[in-house]
Amino acid sequence: MPDHPRFSVLIPCFNAAPYLGATLDSVRKQGHPSVEVIVMDGGSTDGTVELVRNYRGLRIVWESGPDRGQLEAVQKAACRASGDIL
Repeated sequence: MPDHPRFSVLIPCFNAAPYLGATLDSVRKQGHPSVEVIVMDGGSTDGTVELVRNYRGLRIVWESGPDRGQLEAVQKAACRASGDIL
């Protein structure tokens, strides 16, 4: 493992705009040099997608599609993760 392991933070969400900004801010404030955030959105209609699309300061990979539950969202996110630690 390198000196700084790469972290992948997996976030399943649906209509999470009221909370997602604070979640992303918390990850960013950790200050880790190598972190990616993977957001799997279940077709939100509350501005979640716009929030993710416009967020700056983190490497974010995201996808929005039909909601098939948290388990599927986490599985899809894990498949896309490139970090040493999830």
